[in-house]
Amino acid sequence: MWRLMPFVFVCHVAAALDREAVGFARLPRNSAIGLSEAADGPGAGQCFIACCLLEMPSTLALDRFAAPCALARGGAD
Repeated sequence: MWRLMPFVFVCHVAAALDREAVGFARLPRNSAIGLSEAADGPGAGQCFIACCLLEMPSTLALDRFAAPCALARGGAD
């Protein structure tokens, strides 16, 4: 169990940074696309659900395709 603790800690820190980034981006994003405060929470929730549902199939698809396809997914170029 103690071997997993550093990994869990890093995941927790990354999740906290991600939540803070969403909070800091909220005001510029809402003014740029004309989103109200009432619609912002459900919109962020839908993005989170989409990431949860699509990240695993996307990662599994990377095993099947070549490296250039993987680089195209990440937007490296």
